[in-house]
Amino acid sequence: MSTYKLQLSAELERDISAGTPLRIELGGGENPRPGFHSFDCRQVSAGSSIVDLERDLSFLSDNSVSHTYSCHTLEHIQHLSELMREIYRVSTPGGIVEVKVPHFSNPYGYSDPTHVRFFGLYSMNYFAKEGIQWSRPITVYDKSLSFRLDGVTVKFYPWLLGWRKFTRLFQKWVNRSTGTQEFYETHLSRFLPAHEVLFVLSVLKA
Repeated sequence: MSTYKLQLSAELERDISAGTPLRIELGGGENPRPGFHSFDCRQVSAGSSIVDLERDLSFLSDNSVSHTYSCHTLEHIQHLSELMREIYRVSTPGGIVEVKVPHFSNPYGYSDPTHVRFFGLYSMNYFAKEGIQWSRPITVYDKSLSFRLDGVTVKFYPWLLGWRKFTRLFQKWVNRSTGTQEFYETHLSRFLPAHEVLFVLSVLKA
C-alpha cells in the first residue's frame, strides 16, 4: 500500500500564491540546482518538495513554470508521455525545458534496476514539432504537444585514466553538427560509449 503524500515546500507554496513564474527541477536529489524548486519522491534535501512524478503536477497551474530542469530522472519514469504532457501544460509560452539523461551506450545505465528506458539523439523529437531534425523522419504521436528542440549535446566521461584530453576533443568533434552526431551514434557508440545526452527544448504556445 502506497504511503505517498504530496508535500510542498514553504518556498514553493509562497511562489505559487504570489503567481511568480516558477523554475522547477524534477528529481533534484541530494544536490538540487540552485534557484530551482526541487521535486523528489522523498525528502532528500532541505527545502525540496515531495512529489510523485508518475502521478501528475496538478498542484501547478497552467502556464506557471518558466524553466523546467531534469538531470538523470526521466530514465526512471514509467509514463514518460504523460509527464511530458504535464510539463507542456504547466510551462509558459517560450518556457525552457532542459533534460539530461543517460545515453543508451552508457554501460553503467544497465546496472540500475530502477531504469526503465534509455535515450538517444532522436528521443525528444517524438515530442518536438520544430527545431533540430535528423536524417530519419520522426513522427510526433501526441499532436497536443508543441515543443521546439533547440539543442542536443552528447556528453562523454573519461572512462580510462589519462583520457580526459581525448574525451574533451572527441566530444567537441561529435557535437560539431547533426551529421557528426548521427555518425557517432550509428557507427561509433558501441566502441566509445557516451555518458549522457542533454536536450534543450522551448515551449511553443499561442
